[in-house]
Amino acid sequence: MAGLRLPNIAGTFQPPEPLPLRSNLRGSSYQTEDTPQPRTRNRSPSPSAETSDTLEEEEEVEEEGNNNMTTLAPDTRPSGVSLSTVRLLESAEDWLQWDQEIRDYLILSGYNDLLTRNTAIPPATGTPAAAQLSHEAEIEAWQDKQDRARAAIRYRCGYNARTLIAQCTTALEALTILESSFRPYGSRVFTELCKRFYELTLADCKSVTDYAKRFRKVQNELISLHPTLTLPEPFVVQKFLHGLGPAYDMFHFTFNQAHNILPQMPAKGEAPQLHVTFDITALEAINEERRIASQEEERTPAQGFLAAPRVSGNEAVLTVKHCTGCGKNYHTVDECWDTHPHLKRDAKKQRGREPPKGNKRKRDERTLRVPTLYGR
Repeated sequence: MAGLRLPNIAGTFQPPEPLPLRSNLRGSSYQTEDTPQPRTRNRSPSPSAETSDTLEEEEEVEEEGNNNMTTLAPDTRPSGVSLSTVRLLESAEDWLQWDQEIRDYLILSGYNDLLTRNTAIPPATGTPAAAQLSHEAEIEAWQDKQDRARAAIRYRCGYNARTLIAQCTTALEALTILESSFRPYGSRVFTELCKRFYELTLADCKSVTDYAKRFRKVQNELISLHPTLTLPEPFVVQKFLHGLGPAYDMFHFTFNQAHNILPQMPAKGEAPQLHVTFDITALEAINEERRIASQEEERTPAQGFLAAPRVSGNEAVLTVKHCTGCGKNYHTVDECWDTHPHLKRDAKKQRGREPPKGNKRKRDERTLRVPTLYGR
C-alpha cells in the first residue's frame, strides 16, 4: 500500500449538466419537469412481466385439467338419483329395498354393463403388437369403472356389509356376496311374513295410502322369498278390503258389486272380462277415505255439539273444542269467559232479554187470575 500512488481526480471533476426539457411524445409542445404528466399504462410489458403472466396462465390451465381429471365422489355423479337416498344395508330387513335402489342407481350411473356383459377383464383383440396399447387402455378404463361402482356399493353398506365386500374386485362379486348374506330365506322368515300379511290392517297404519304401501311391501317380500309364493290377485284384493275395517263395510259391499273380483268366463263371441287389480282397489279406497274426510270437514257446530267421529279400525274418536287458556273442553280460547270476562257479562245480558221458560198458558192463567170474595 505504501508504494501505490493514487491519481489526483479532484481537479478533473465536472458538475453534471442540467437535464433537458422532457418532451411530450403525444404532442408537439414541450413540458417542464413541474408539469404534471397524465398517468398512462405501459402497453409494452417487460420480459419479466410477460413471463409471470405466462406462468399464471399455465398454472390455471394445469389446475383446470387436474379438476377435470379428478374422479367425482359417488354421491355427486350426475345419475338422476342421489346415492344418499339409497337405504343403508344393515340387516336382512333392508335387503329388498336396498337391492332395488342400489341397482337402479348403478343403471342410471352407467354401470349396468359391469353386472351383465362386462363382468370380466376385456380380452385382447388383434395382433399383440398392434393391440397392446389399446388393450391396456381398455383394462385401465374397466378397472376405474369397477372401482367407482364398488365405492358406490360400499357407501350404502353398514359396517358388517362393508367388511364382507372389502376384498371384492368387481361390483357383481360384491352384490353376490351381499345377497347370500342378507337376503332373507328359510321357514322362519316365511312364518314371519305370513304373520305380518294376515295381521296387517288399516288400524295399524296412518292412512289408506300407508296401508296400501305396507300391504304391497309384504307381498313383494313373499315373492322375493320364493317365486311360488305369488298370491292370486282376487285373494289379495279381498284381503286388502277386509283389512280396511268396519268403517269401510259399505265401501266393501259396493266395490264387490261394481267390479269383477274373479275373472269371468266370456260368452261365445264376447271379449273376456278381466278381474279388478290391486292397484285399482287401493286407488278407490284412497278416494273413499278422502270422501269421508271431506264430509267430516263440512259438518258445522250447528249440526251437533260434537264433531263427526273419526273411525280408525274398531275405534271411533270424537273431536271436541279445547281451550288453551283455561284447559277446559267444549270451547276455544276466543270463547273463554276466564280469558275474556266481558263475554260472560254479554251472555248474562242476552239471557235477561229472553222470555222466561215454561208453559205459556200457565203463565197467562197466573197473570189473569183475580181474587174473589172468598179469597179464592
